[in-house]
Amino acid sequence: MAWHGMAWQIASVNVRSTEFLIDHEDLYDATAVLQRYAPKTPGGTLAATYERAVFDLLYHQISQGKTVPSYQAKDIDDGVDF
Repeated sequence: MAWHGMAWQIASVNVRSTEFLIDHEDLYDATAVLQRYAPKTPGGTLAATYERAVFDLLYHQISQGKTVPSYQAKDIDDGVDF
């Protein structure tokens, strides 16, 4: 994911952010880690925790008028701390 203003970019697709609701909660600077694998990563590149990423993706689906996938917390509990 790459941050572009009010949207994340995943595989060249913009996903709306919840920044206006929760600011930079659960975001962190991932520049150092990403630059190990992609040296041209710009400074200040943010990454989201699993919880924030799921929240942003759900918000994007709802704001686009799309149905939300029928995932349950138990389906992703091994990777997300609910």
